[in-house]
Amino acid sequence: MAYRQYNAPADAILEYCSFTSNENELTNFIHSVDADYGWGAEAVEVAFKQLNRQKKKPNIVILMADAPAHSKQEMKRKRQRRGDQYWNDARDGLFTDLDWKEELDIFMKENVDTNIFCFYLTDFAKDNFNEIAKIGNGKSIYLDVNDQDKSIALLQGALSETILMKMNNGNMEMVKKFRQEHKNIPTFL
Repeated sequence: MAYRQYNAPADAILEYCSFTSNENELTNFIHSVDADYGWGAEAVEVAFKQLNRQKKKPNIVILMADAPAHSKQEMKRKRQRRGDQYWNDARDGLFTDLDWKEELDIFMKENVDTNIFCFYLTDFAKDNFNEIAKIGNGKSIYLDVNDQDKSIALLQGALSETILMKMNNGNMEMVKKFRQEHKNIPTFL
């Protein structure tokens, strides 16, 4: 899922692919996404809104960005650029008056076993991502995208450890075994 800002048209503010176990499909989606429409803090609430609308819910959410979610006041102000009617009519009700925290609270109440892991690319997003991770029973950590090897290792470790923990209902034995076999990958949990 990729979210942007309210200077993007409604059809570009949120992009996502269906849940899939097809590695090529997911890779193609990720490579098709471009960072665009930067305008300070971002419309994180549309990502959480989409999660709330989906029938199938993830038990692991990874959030990665260089900017925090904007406040409710910023959201309202930025939507004025195209007008309330534009957003009210767009994308089958995706755009509501709920901010990121309200959408996240709805999601977490209905998905208490979900963990949200946040990777902030700049200090600008750090405090907000720490708050999202806390609400989402997850962890927040800096991701240095300028160091590709380190970034890939951190993401591999985070995903591997989280999946192993989830598969074993919170039991860390498989995670410990993974760490022993892959000492070059940073620990995450």
